[in-house]
Amino acid sequence: MSASYPIRTITPDEFEAFGEVPGQAFLEDWPPEDRELERRVTEFDRTIAAFDGGQMVGTPARIPSA
Repeated sequence: MSASYPIRTITPDEFEAFGEVPGQAFLEDWPPEDRELERRVTEFDRTIAAFDGGQMVGTPARIPSA
């Protein structure tokens, strides 16, 4: 199998999806208070994700829950 997914930095508009992808994988909700804190410290020029077309399908780490 040689499927390859483009990997690129995310934009601020993609931040919600960035948190939802690992949430779906680990069956965890991302609490709004954690989301807001994470948004404030995210360096978008260093935050990457994998895409299948326009759909974000993978992130490098799980967003920690409180």
